[in-house]
Amino acid sequence: MRCALAVWMLSSCAAVWAGRIDVTDQYPLRGQATEIIVSGDDGSPLDAVVVHLTYRPNSMVALADSLPPTDASGTTVWTPSDAGICTIRVLDGDVEVAAKDVSVRFDRFPIQGAIVMIVAFCALFGGAAFSLVMLFKAEQEGKDDAGILVRGT
Repeated sequence: MRCALAVWMLSSCAAVWAGRIDVTDQYPLRGQATEIIVSGDDGSPLDAVVVHLTYRPNSMVALADSLPPTDASGTTVWTPSDAGICTIRVLDGDVEVAAKDVSVRFDRFPIQGAIVMIVAFCALFGGAAFSLVMLFKAEQEGKDDAGILVRGT
């Protein structure tokens, strides 16, 4: 009896969890509209379901958003507002029907990233160059690393 009940519960849960999310652009561009298509496990479109978005999931700065319900063809339009990882989810009440992670690309070159890389380059190689200059200067003056005069041989 318990085994039959467990099998029945698992089979009924499988029907609830069946769903699929497709995005027309595999790597959408921030600010550019793309379509999200929600369908059941059998390929039939899911009508009037709300699509939930989470930008930068599992982080301290996660941003949640939702889209208008899907139309009769299971489609809704999404214009990504942030670049990075975005989780697209479809819920049936509190139960997740389908989920998909999508990588949203920047719409232009991120200047902050270039500035960070230039500063890191200067700190890394500038520090190494400064160390080498100080080392050779100390050798020319006849001092070791601790600043102690070294006798010539």
